[in-house]
Amino acid sequence: FPVTILNVLKNEDPDIVALQETHKNETEDLVESISKALGFDFYKHDSTSQSHIDSKFNLGHAIISRYPIDNHTFDLFHNPKLSVVWEDGRTAQSFDKGFSTVAVNINGQALHVTTTHLVPFKKFGVDATSDVGQKILNDVQEKIKIMQDPWIICGDFNLNSKSLKDYFPKLLVNMNELDINEPTTPEGSYYDHIIFKGIRLIESRVLNSVLTDHYPVIAIFEL
Repeated sequence: FPVTILNVLKNEDPDIVALQETHKNETEDLVESISKALGFDFYKHDSTSQSHIDSKFNLGHAIISRYPIDNHTFDLFHNPKLSVVWEDGRTAQSFDKGFSTVAVNINGQALHVTTTHLVPFKKFGVDATSDVGQKILNDVQEKIKIMQDPWIICGDFNLNSKSLKDYFPKLLVNMNELDINEPTTPEGSYYDHIIFKGIRLIESRVLNSVLTDHYPVIAIFEL
């Protein structure tokens, strides 16, 4: 059970939580456990592939909400079936990645929220400007349809950049980006991003004191 993350969530007291690399099987659901611990009744948890961390579980992503969730969609991205040989001789292959979108009903107003996780480009030696990289990025833009205002997209994009505009020009039309001015991983990468529209950003920060492989990114918005 992720005590560190749970403690952060309890201290921050968020209304909506977007998670990636979550675990679930027939008897255990990490997201359900977190939701219950927070006292939240609403969550959607989608599995994408078998976990490379613990083969007894499926890996996925999820959205947890204090408010009711009216709609939910889920889809997988194109998997180029990449492979890489580690220094110890093991071969790793790219897992399926995808995204989930929900409509959170906040006092009668619908806020669309998307959580996503992309293939690790660097780990598999893929340049985002290459044919393989462009096919992945174009598939993301084709499948994540532009939603009506307001809309928030959160995720581990696995692109080491402070901005996503050069990678997703179609997706970011009329959308704003969170200013990520400090790394979102202990290794110094800028992988995690939030983009949004139809909603006003009040403040944001990266919690770089949390001992996890990715730092939580906190954003406060006003409808």
